[in-house]
Amino acid sequence: MDYQFLSADAIDLCQRLLHKDPMQRIGSSEQDALEIKSHPWFSCINWEHINAKTIAPPYCPQLDQDSDTKHFPSEFTTMQLSPNDRENLLATAS
Repeated sequence: MDYQFLSADAIDLCQRLLHKDPMQRIGSSEQDALEIKSHPWFSCINWEHINAKTIAPPYCPQLDQDSDTKHFPSEFTTMQLSPNDRENLLATAS
């Protein structure tokens, strides 16, 4: 990847997230998401504050209701659900 506008840490993270072999991708080890969160590109992130919700989000979309999808492209909101999607939604609803 030759993207001069990205830092070396950003390039490394992208390459590791996009590794073709899923078992070699960052975050696929036993550390799971901790492996990603500990990457140097995220060094300025205080994950404890984020988990505690003590940091204001950089952007808060205006929503008319909790299920508002106006900020999502219609290609995603009009997709037909697969049978597996329906089963998973029904399983989480009960």
